[in-house]
Amino acid sequence: MNPLNNEELSNDDQIGKEFIVIIFMLMIYMGFETFKHQRQLAIGHSTAVVILMGFLLSYFFDAQAQTKLIFSDSMFFYIFLPSLLFTIGFSMQHRHFFRNFKRILMFGVVGTFI
Repeated sequence: MNPLNNEELSNDDQIGKEFIVIIFMLMIYMGFETFKHQRQLAIGHSTAVVILMGFLLSYFFDAQAQTKLIFSDSMFFYIFLPSLLFTIGFSMQHRHFFRNFKRILMFGVVGTFI
């Protein structure tokens, strides 16, 4: 068994180009947010920056016919979903959270049992 042969490894064992691209996009996003916060700029939304980066990267990788990025379920559940939930929870105002705490708890308990 050749450990350098990627065909023998499962998708969960590979740390490939997809992970590096995601980390690169995350670094650009954090840099943009830091720049915007330090300069107190009110230009655009940070989501637009991520969408534009996605367009540019998909165009770049589509131009190279031999390189294909594969989006896996484990990448979504281990990288995207926790960062999304953390960002939403961190940016939520405390009074909105505590005002809706009963509803949040109800959905959490009912959703766990379903």
